[in-house]
Amino acid sequence: MSEEGSTNRVLSHVAPSRRGFVKSVLAGAAFAAPVIASFSVENMEVASAGGQTLSTSSTSPGTSSAASGSLSRNPCLPDLGYVGPAFFQAYVLDISGATRVNGELDFNLEQDGKALGVRMRMTADAAVSSVYLMANYSEIATIQMSGGDRDGFGRHDGGSEGRITAADIIGLCDFDALLQAIASRTVTAVVRGTYASSAFDAQGSVVPMSGGPPLHTEKHE
Repeated sequence: MSEEGSTNRVLSHVAPSRRGFVKSVLAGAAFAAPVIASFSVENMEVASAGGQTLSTSSTSPGTSSAASGSLSRNPCLPDLGYVGPAFFQAYVLDISGATRVNGELDFNLEQDGKALGVRMRMTADAAVSSVYLMANYSEIATIQMSGGDRDGFGRHDGGSEGRITAADIIGLCDFDALLQAIASRTVTAVVRGTYASSAFDAQGSVVPMSGGPPLHTEKHE
């Protein structure tokens, strides 16, 4: 059927007083260009309740974003204090497969809420070279251990002790951000060294433990 025939068929169902108007509408519709909406996903942004703009772009491995779910934001949000467990533990095992070195780390939040006491027990005669916490493939806190072994920070024959303070944190907003990350089970403890001339890389998740009530610390300036 021709275009004119189609128009006449439509007009036959319209009251005579309205046919002129409908005919003009049909004539205009024939020349209307379709409208296509286009946008870039990379430019999509979501405003949070607090007024911050959160980008939808992804974070590549090796970067810290609290992740992460957000361990850290830039700029950092105001510190409201930490409410959560005061005791944590990690069982570490050599993931390289070169040795069967294993051990345990206990973390205890001190009463002032500004430091984590750390106690570590490793396989006897394991020579430890570094201990730290990791999240999103990045180091977030260095742990300086001392005492309880024969040769300072070297060969372990029992337990060693250390502390984590704000000065030991890497890439996070503050000490409370570290506590929140640990409490959310997104942090891994790493112990590296050698055993019988073989290098080991012992790792394990840090998880909350029972043994005391949740601790609320005031915000730190």
